[in-house]
Amino acid sequence: DIGADEREHIKKLSMELFSAVDFIVQSESKALFSEKQIIEAMMSGIIRISFLGLTGFDTPGSAHGLEESKVAWKTLSDASTFFKNDESVSKAYTNRIHGLFEQGSRQLQAASDFNSFDRLSFYRSVSDPLYEAVGELRSIYATGDLKGKSHAQNYNSTSIFSSDFLDRSQFSYFTYLPLENKKSIALGELLFHDPIMSKNIDMSCASCHHPSKAFASGLTDIKTKREVPSLIDSGFATKYFWDMRSTDLERQVAHVVADTEEFNTDFATIAERLKLSRTYVQMFNEAYTDISKEDINPRSISNAIAAYVNSLVSFNSLFDQYMDAPTYWELPEGAKRGFNLFMGKANCGTCHFAPVFNGTVPPYYTETESEVLGITASLDTLNPIRDTDPGRKANGRVLDDRQHFEGSMKTVTVRNSALTAPYMHNGSLQTLREVLEFYNQGGGEGMGLEVDHQTLSPANLNLTPREQADIISFLHTLTDTASVGNGTPTLPDFEKMPQWNSRSQY
Repeated sequence: DIGADEREHIKKLSMELFSAVDFIVQSESKALFSEKQIIEAMMSGIIRISFLGLTGFDTPGSAHGLEESKVAWKTLSDASTFFKNDESVSKAYTNRIHGLFEQGSRQLQAASDFNSFDRLSFYRSVSDPLYEAVGELRSIYATGDLKGKSHAQNYNSTSIFSSDFLDRSQFSYFTYLPLENKKSIALGELLFHDPIMSKNIDMSCASCHHPSKAFASGLTDIKTKREVPSLIDSGFATKYFWDMRSTDLERQVAHVVADTEEFNTDFATIAERLKLSRTYVQMFNEAYTDISKEDINPRSISNAIAAYVNSLVSFNSLFDQYMDAPTYWELPEGAKRGFNLFMGKANCGTCHFAPVFNGTVPPYYTETESEVLGITASLDTLNPIRDTDPGRKANGRVLDDRQHFEGSMKTVTVRNSALTAPYMHNGSLQTLREVLEFYNQGGGEGMGLEVDHQTLSPANLNLTPREQADIISFLHTLTDTASVGNGTPTLPDFEKMPQWNSRSQY
């Protein structure tokens, strides 16, 4: 039951909504749209329904996600009929698209409730092939042209679960040199592993981000008091560090170089050291010549490391193989149930968005979110103690210095999470089972703590032990480090330079 004041407030909001809709209808009713624009809107609509509608993101707390998705799906289906009578389009294209929309409608209508809907089957047999089919239709009108696109969704991708579905260049638009550059990546890999980057020549990027541990550390950093997250797939984001203080991978490198608790040095010192190696001089020259007067400079150093980190893409897990090759691969039944729980009842998919399963929001993936979870010092549900890290509010960015960002932390990917314990920004949870129990309890507020602006629902998820085990089973199918390698490259030596006999003399 709601009170009279709440009823009046709802009425007022409803009238404002009707007024806004009426304004949009009046102002846009005469707008003309090209076939390309209609198709691209359909492709984005498929993503929105799949990863925001069917997960409940668009309808928080109402449990109406399934019903609203049915309506949105019909609207998309109706829009697709625009192309049925176009004689320039093969009937095979339009018939396939129509058939997939019909199949999707049948699956949605057959669903008895939000929690029981088989999202895995829907994505695999409807959403993914439909995205490809509509993309093929787009190629008829747009010939693959992506000019004017200002977001990361790749209309030319043939699968929403492939590594090229998101265009990583959109996340690094203002970089010194495009990050997907083989020469920069090779150079960046060496710099990533080279302790020459630190003041005392005793620390490299790999000192905390171990390739053998999915480029995480397996430990909470004693100096920063924050858990060292995996770098794999970190390129699919718009903000970096737990507190989101950096806006791109290049600037992230600069923070690490200057931080007194990390490399504690400066780029001028690093550049002078690198110039003592013929190998580094040659590699910088080949990658960055004619960009600046000096090939080795702060931007080129940062760019090379950023290029390497950006190349750490992991989309060949058992789950990815299952989504990509249904004839040859199979998932454990528990993992299938776990995926449906992840994207449905457990609400994981409303923060960890597919396909990267991080906080970068569909359908355009132009913003990475942070959340206030009421993180505790440990998993003590009887006497919980709240973590005191101010998070995003104290990251030094003026626009983030807001009360509702107190304790807010970046939503990182859960890909390879089976390898990256401990968990949460403070490393307070030691196992995936503890992580599931934390969320099952409703975070800090659900445990009885007073957490202002908690974005996680404090309601108990009522996940059974088996359901939690199924979600963990699914998370294990997201493991893939083979795609990025785990070896350490042979670092350049300095024996040919007159100033140094060998690297050991630093």
